[in-house]
Amino acid sequence: MRERRFLTPGEGIVLAVLALGAAVWLALPKRTGARAVLERSGAVLGRYALDAPQRVPVQGANGFSLTLVIADGAAHVEGSTCPDLICQRHVPISRTGEAIICLPGEVSVTIEGGERLEQDAVSG
Repeated sequence: MRERRFLTPGEGIVLAVLALGAAVWLALPKRTGARAVLERSGAVLGRYALDAPQRVPVQGANGFSLTLVIADGAAHVEGSTCPDLICQRHVPISRTGEAIICLPGEVSVTIEGGERLEQDAVSG
């Protein structure tokens, strides 16, 4: 019987390419957002600059409430009255596209805007 190696040479190459791609992706700079967009049931309640510390009380759907806190260039949730508190345990968000969602209260906070990344080359 032939002994099976842990990885064949082809599998090793595929694994190396995937690891290299993941390392490059993690090393790329991320865009820092400029505003937190607060929504309830799909309607925008407000846009808040991340560079201005503030506390915004929010009355969500189904009788749930929470407080959006903006401090140190990031947004997070405090004082949520929903049963699972997932939104409150979420880490602060500050990068474009990040979001915190409170499903029971139908409230979401999304980061938008921000600096555009410098491009050092353009193909075309």
